[in-house]
Amino acid sequence: MKMIGSMSQADREDSNITFRPIPFQIMPYGTGRSLSRISVSILGATNIKEDWSSFAWKGKATPKMTNKKIALTTGITSKTSQNWTNFVAQEKGFFEKEGLNHDYVTMRDMREGMDQLIHGKIPIVTAMADTPILEIEKGANIRIIASIVRTGFGHIVASPECRNIKQLKGRGVAVIDPQSGSTVILREILRRGGLSDQDYEVKPVGGTPQRYEALKRREIAAAFLSPPYDFQAEAEGYTLLADYAEHFPSYPLTINVNMDFALSKPQVVIRYLKAMIMASNWIYEKKNRDEAISILEKNVNVPHHFAEITYEYVIQKIKAVSPGCNLSLSELENLVNLLVKANLLKKDLLSTASKYVDLTFLEKAKNV
Repeated sequence: MKMIGSMSQADREDSNITFRPIPFQIMPYGTGRSLSRISVSILGATNIKEDWSSFAWKGKATPKMTNKKIALTTGITSKTSQNWTNFVAQEKGFFEKEGLNHDYVTMRDMREGMDQLIHGKIPIVTAMADTPILEIEKGANIRIIASIVRTGFGHIVASPECRNIKQLKGRGVAVIDPQSGSTVILREILRRGGLSDQDYEVKPVGGTPQRYEALKRREIAAAFLSPPYDFQAEAEGYTLLADYAEHFPSYPLTINVNMDFALSKPQVVIRYLKAMIMASNWIYEKKNRDEAISILEKNVNVPHHFAEITYEYVIQKIKAVSPGCNLSLSELENLVNLLVKANLLKKDLLSTASKYVDLTFLEKAKNV
């Protein structure tokens, strides 16, 4: 192969590259990698006529080839331990191993994540399963393709003066969205604690980091917080009123895909899932405990002590991360029934868990 700089005019005319004056730019190789690995990007060479048709789709986040790897940006809905699998896959180079130059963006909350996913701006987004289920019911062309957390986990955390659920009467409770599955679960837990829905006010605030800050500013009296924020709040004097995992073990955090993207780029989806499967299995190996804790500490920006407590709770106690990214349809069915009970979903013969799921990509990721 001839170098671009040594081509004659005839060579250039015969080549598959259209030329214009080009600057050279030296940039770090990938995101979060050592600056000792440098790649050179030649800007201005366009119309490369290799067979890249398999990487074209009608959405916004079109995969591109980067140093013979496919660039892929996905979305997470919060920087908490619920996305630990994603952090591990990124830090351990599992995406890179599968030929992906992967990066992720953090949404303010799950609603923003779904909006980005539905409109094709980001092709893959993780979110609690109720969110994609409700959007699919509205006609969104998205599907649940795997699970990274098999159960919701975290605590309802209250201000220091509130020592039990009944003391929340007449006060405000922060939620992601009044219509979200996590709010449905929160309301049920508060009913079990002796409150009616009219005894308190729900206030939509956003994801766990935003709810934590609202609690500290005393804008609300309680909120559901995911680890490590709940344990950090407890150390600051706040009260843990209830554990989500004890009340509702069937509330998965799922990997959700834009189906236009998935059907046109199945190999990209499969490569992504293979990396996530490796990460989900890696996190349970005892020899990786200290490194897993360090990865969480780095990505969530939390003191080491709280990352350790989170590991003991999430990995050792409730085993919340889904090994192999497996998704239980029976557990998803329990969530569907909960949404029906809360009048967020109309029950009919088609409202079964399988309606919202496509597990063919996960099966292929495990068999390739």
